[in-house]
Amino acid sequence: MCCFRKIVLLCTVLLMMGAFSGAFADEAAIPVGQERKFNRFFVWGRLADDACARAAKEIGVTDITVNWKNPAELALAKKYGFKAYAKFGPQGARPQKITPQEMALQERLNGKDIPIPKNASPEEKAALEKKRSEFRKASNTQWGGEPSPEAVEGDVLMDGIPCFAGEEACEKSKAVLKKICECNEIDGIAFDYIGYVNFKGCYCENCLKMYKQYIDDNKLIDDEKAKNAFYLKQLLDYNNSMVDYIKSLRPEFKVMAHLYPVFLPEPLYGNRLKVDYCGQTAAWYCLWSPEKIRSYSAIISREQNKYFPGVTGVAFIGYYDSSHLPEFPHKTPERVELELKAILDGGAEQLMLCSMNDVIGNREIAEVFKKYCAGKH
Repeated sequence: MCCFRKIVLLCTVLLMMGAFSGAFADEAAIPVGQERKFNRFFVWGRLADDACARAAKEIGVTDITVNWKNPAELALAKKYGFKAYAKFGPQGARPQKITPQEMALQERLNGKDIPIPKNASPEEKAALEKKRSEFRKASNTQWGGEPSPEAVEGDVLMDGIPCFAGEEACEKSKAVLKKICECNEIDGIAFDYIGYVNFKGCYCENCLKMYKQYIDDNKLIDDEKAKNAFYLKQLLDYNNSMVDYIKSLRPEFKVMAHLYPVFLPEPLYGNRLKVDYCGQTAAWYCLWSPEKIRSYSAIISREQNKYFPGVTGVAFIGYYDSSHLPEFPHKTPERVELELKAILDGGAEQLMLCSMNDVIGNREIAEVFKKYCAGKH
């Protein structure tokens, strides 16, 4: 009997060893001393000239947004072998409507309570702009990312976004997309700014009417849960109908997106979209913990095909150079490397960045991205 138990124990240990070796097979396959790299590198930026395009190529850029009406940019993208995407944002008949409290905060973030006189001297303008900047810092605005717990007044996006709900907005959007799809020098279209100014919903008359119809049709209680479901549905319906329209005109076009601004009730809803490459924020411009970066990266990569096959989840990292954009936190090369490693640790294999121009404009930061993005693809 003792002998039998020993055999059982030995078999169990061997099975466990096999399981562990399988779990770490990918890591073991990486040669010693060789850094992991991203398979593809999407960037939001501008191909200003040949030197800019060459610098982008050196850090490993594969896919880039372009001004599709600018022949020079299109020619540079082709010359350096980049996949080129025309930028597209939501179109609508009216701006989104937010609450009076949210509107007041938005106005303060934009400096309405610190007016700059037209006849102000350059020194006076600089001093007033500094005061505006100091307020934005003190308010802990996250520039469209997940609001900080320290933002006691809440947070809103400083920019306005058209209301994209309803047939009229869809038709306006399709008219713009139709023109873009007539361009033969691009490889696809990049979605941005498809979201809500307050990160929750739009309260214009049309949206409130549609919401009332939604809860009546589905026999729902008018509560937070129903509101969140409705406004998420609006996001999904708009995004997916625009993807369907693009594919109906140009089946070969690829659609990439960055989910921005954040939708607070479900920040990582991107796997519900039909886009080819879905960029979801894994590391924001403001400093997130490595644990959060790893966790978000894991969801972005692991659940990319939960709803639709063929969708590639792409981890987004934000970087602005604080030397000329001081309202954003300073990210050292060491910090950027920590974030890229955390994204890789989470399992993401595709990377998306904004802003490429800030990266290539800083030699030390560019070297970090080159280390993890150049050479594998």
